[in-house]
Amino acid sequence: MASNRQNKGSVAFEDTIREYLEKRAENDALFAVKFSNPSKSVEDCVTYYE
Repeated sequence: MASNRQNKGSVAFEDTIREYLEKRAENDALFAVKFSNPSKSVEDCVTYYE
């Protein structure tokens, strides 16, 4: 079974989220500060669960 990272659907989803967040960061200075935090990643965001 393929891992989540290798799943084309998961990669496309992550790419879509990344593009949205990058555009938002371009237009929102306060968000850009949070988005540039090196301890955070889009991959962690889309795979987060409790």
